[in-house]
Parts: sequence; C-alpha cells; structure tokens
Amino acid sequence: MSTIAFLNIGMHGHVNPTLPVVAELVRRGHTVTYHTSPAFRAEIEATGATVRRYPGGELPLPDPPTPVTLLESLAGTTVRLLPAVLDDLRRDRPDLIVHDSSCLWGAVAARELDVPAASSFTTFAFNRQVPSPTRGSWQLLAAARKQPRSVRGYLRSRRELHRRFDARGMPPLDLLNIRQPLNLVYTSPAFQPAVEHFDQSYRFVGPSIGARPVDPSFKADRLQDPVLYASLGTVFDADPKLLRTFATALAPLGGTVIVSTGQTDPDALGPLPANVLPGVSCRSRRCWRGRRCSSPTAA
Repeated sequence: MSTIAFLNIGMHGHVNPTLPVVAELVRRGHTVTYHTSPAFRAEIEATGATVRRYPGGELPLPDPPTPVTLLESLAGTTVRLLPAVLDDLRRDRPDLIVHDSSCLWGAVAARELDVPAASSFTTFAFNRQVPSPTRGSWQLLAAARKQPRSVRGYLRSRRELHRRFDARGMPPLDLLNIRQPLNLVYTSPAFQPAVEHFDQSYRFVGPSIGARPVDPSFKADRLQDPVLYASLGTVFDADPKLLRTFATALAPLGGTVIVSTGQTDPDALGPLPANVLPGVSCRSRRCWRGRRCSSPTAA
C-alpha cells in the first residue's frame, strides 16, 4: 500500500471536498497524512488520516482577498511553511503528494522531494477559455498598480522561494491554477465551462460530498424533489438583496431550493418563497449559529 500526503489551505470549501476521497483511500488500506490548519483537525481525523498541523495556527487570508493580495499571501505563506512541511514529509516519505491548486507550498514540496504530485481543484478548472483570477492580464496589472506594497511583498517572497527551494516550474503569477500531471476537479463535466478544451490530465470527478454528520437544526423533513442546492461561494460577503433575488429566481426550478448565504445572516434576506431554505452561513469560518460549518462549499 502507498503513503499519500494531502496539503491544503485552511478553508472549508477546499478541505471538505477532499474528505470523502481521503476516507476512501484509508478504507482501501493506504496511509494518508493531511497537512492543514488546526481548525480542521477533528474532521480530518474522522476520515482515518493522520493530521500534520501547520505551525503558527490559522493561516490568515488577506482582507480584502483580491487577486494581488492573494498572490502576496500565498507566496509569503509558502516561504514560512515550507521548512516545517518538508521536515514532516521527509519523515513520512509519501509516494504521492496531493495539493490544492492554490497550495504553492505543496507543489514546491513535491518538486523539492522529487515526489509525484496531483492537484485538487475545488473551483472550476482554468484554461484560456476559463481564465483564472490570478492569470497575467491587463486587469491584474491595473490592480497591481493600485497595490504596490502587495506587489513588492509578492516579489520578495518569490525571490526567497527560489533562493532556498527548488521552485522551478511554478507559475510566475497564476497561483490559483497550479497544475500537475493529474488534476482532480470537484465539479461535473456538465457544469465545467469549455470542458472540451481540457485534456485527459483533468478528471472531472463531480461533487465530493460523502457522509456528513446529522444536523438536527436543518429542516430535512421539508425537502421535496427535485432538490436544488445553490452557492455563490462563501469567501465574500453577499448583499441580502442580491441573495433574495437569487433565491426568488431559483424557486420555480426546484421542489426545494437551498441557498448558501455565505457570511450573510439568513434572517437578513426577509420573506422567501415557501420552497426556499437559506443554507449555511459562515462568519470567520464559523456558522452564524456559533458552530463549525459542515457545508461542502463553505469557505
């Protein structure tokens, strides 16, 4: 059997889709280690994997999380985490490293240790037809001119990264789109834009939800087929008026429509059609009810 190391960023929407895959690998007899932030320890250990916690606690996200500030944050985090991550990986001696498509330190670690790697895409896959937010473009250049401090921080971290580690082959800018010979995409090919332009290295495995703990606060007895689940993503705030319009427009399409409300309190949406249920709402990675979020798309 093999030893497989997962490396991920500390966001529910990136960790949760990998958990059923990890559980299945463990069930088949593989040894799985999982490098992540301390907040995700319980969920990951429940799969049977061994948790390797990043030093320094939670990984901070830039505020606001613009493409330029994300570049700075990902590069700086990579320089900070890599020494400890490499120490763990050298002890564990994995046969494969699976890293998030935004996890630069996972890709550099695989290169540094000469270990095969796979990339995990929990958003759409990106290419020329479906551009990544951090792809080199006039829009990114214009944003960079307005945030020179973040640009300097990014360039400083990249220089340090190349000085200390084997970072050859890493994208110079597009750190949300780090590809490998095998790329797992957690969406269906039916929903992937321009799917015909992706080669066989992209495997569209569909939603990876798996078994979830029962949440007695969720009104499961109200669900009527067909059930439609919709999420705009929960990293960014969503205006209650926008979410209400979104929910109302979707209501005729489903027997029950569940709308993820992100960091917006569902009560702020006001009256909704009878078949619409406001979904999970996250604030600082915690549900608005004060508990940890278990939504497959919560960030």
